Amino acid sequence: MTLTKDSIYEHLNAPTNVMKQHFVEYFTGDTLDTFVWELNGNGATPHNTSGMKDTINGGYELMPIATFNVQMTMGDIRQFNYNGSAFIASVSGYLASGRNDFLWGFTGAEEWSGVPSGAQSKACFKHDSGTGGFAGSCSQGTGQTNTALAGAELTVYNNGWHVCKGETKASSCEFSHAGVLGITITANLPDSKMQLGVEVRSIGGSTGSLSGSINYFEAWNT
Repeated sequence: MTLTKDSIYEHLNAPTNVMKQHFVEYFTGDTLDTFVWELNGNGATPHNTSGMKDTINGGYELMPIATFNVQMTMGDIRQFNYNGSAFIASVSGYLASGRNDFLWGFTGAEEWSGVPSGAQSKACFKHDSGTGGFAGSCSQGTGQTNTALAGAELTVYNNGWHVCKGETKASSCEFSHAGVLGITITANLPDSKMQLGVEVRSIGGSTGSLSGSINYFEAWNT
């Protein structure tokens, strides 16, 4: 019996097109794939409580120690276009006390909760528990624009998972939640290549009181 399988390439592209960068991560297994991901942060052990979650749909949990931050990036290997790329992520947050700044999406830098370090770019989701719910965030390395998603009741800290999409275009960045476009940003757009990243900042919280989790990350150049 001959077994045939359809080509993933032909599902994604016309045969005459050259394949563009396409990445998918499921965050399964017992350890983070360090051939792809790099953990960084401030403090002596910035990610000592981060790891794979032993729960249904758990994914990878970033939990910084008190008042520190932890970032997961692609080791500054920036393969995604600043004006023609997209990402999809499934995320969830935990917040028992303190204040948490949780970001996911495209970044050029390892520290990017504000204007990215090193004059790098970003196009990501940002959730600051101290100022409200979901927001789209863009920067070209000198300024930044944060635009809130409509619906003040929408929060990543509701014990649920949220599917979010961001897309960079020539004159805008668009951000969608649960398949609905909610944010379009046209100022401070990224202007340099980027990588995927997740950052969790503990602002006044104690160790174990807050975290951010991700169980799916996909990105491609359009």
